[in-house]
Amino acid sequence: MSKHVTVLFGTSWFAVFELTPVVLRLLGWFPENGTAELFWILLAARFFMGLGAIQSNVSFNSMMADITDQHELETGRRQEGIFFGAISFSAKGTSGLGNLVAGVGLDVIAWPRGADVRSAADVAPETIVHLGILYGPMVGVFAIVALWCLSHYDLTRERHAEIRTELVERKRLKRESTEGMRS
Repeated sequence: MSKHVTVLFGTSWFAVFELTPVVLRLLGWFPENGTAELFWILLAARFFMGLGAIQSNVSFNSMMADITDQHELETGRRQEGIFFGAISFSAKGTSGLGNLVAGVGLDVIAWPRGADVRSAADVAPETIVHLGILYGPMVGVFAIVALWCLSHYDLTRERHAEIRTELVERKRLKRESTEGMRS
């Protein structure tokens, strides 16, 4: 299976297990709070969500290494630090933006604040429903955008093998040229 397919599958898998408990709760098809069934279902959902995240992350990082090779072939410069630094920066930026959007969302649904709120029982049921409605579509939209972006990756296993062969040949020629100049 290609890296492209596995990253799309892992991301989709993650999103499904992230969203399903919220959607099922909104539809009234989920165990009540405080029940053992709820605990085990949420535990299983988080476990399977983690499998999808791991699958997606491993494939994505491998794809980035392949893109680094392609970039080296096109430019003659090896810059994996730039690529992985950009990924790290974008992850931090996304996290910060996500916190901002979440804060605005909580303000929009008038999420209660202060010492009077100690548990979910202190929050009006309709506010919790609004949180679920806000959360579900937001995560769904972000997952769709991520899948759309990832779907544009078109570096095949065969093309990457050609790139690696060309890079090895380029390095061999450069080494021979350097050795010839020394003699």
